[in-house]
Amino acid sequence: MVRFAFEIGRWYELRLAIAEHGLHLVGYTVGTGSRSFEVQTGRLRKNAAFSKLVLAATPQPGDPLAFTSFFNGRLEAPRLLRGAQLVERLFEAYVPDEEILAFWDFGIDIPTSNIRDKGPLRLDGTFHNSPARAVRGSRWSGV
Repeated sequence: MVRFAFEIGRWYELRLAIAEHGLHLVGYTVGTGSRSFEVQTGRLRKNAAFSKLVLAATPQPGDPLAFTSFFNGRLEAPRLLRGAQLVERLFEAYVPDEEILAFWDFGIDIPTSNIRDKGPLRLDGTFHNSPARAVRGSRWSGV
């Protein structure tokens, strides 16, 4: 269990590594780069597989379109990267193209409910509940 309270009005970068030894989630404060929290799980089951990725909600068993526990905030440029070593890299750091598995750009197709993946696998998706798009991001300077 994570005992950390997100501060309203502050941006955080969350990095999740999925590896044989388990899941490793680290939260960093954008701007300072300081580590805010860290959580690790035990080993994953042998041959564990992921078939669906849900961001910012909890899917309900038995109904693939029913969700609860919605995140009420902003998400910016989620990426899926190859290798557990990427947990320690800063978002601004260069990431070689061969290490990018997925890179969802919420700025493409804004009038639609489509989520476009600019990564090599083209793991496009669908928004639900019509979230606001084209809003100020964590790196917006005001200029």
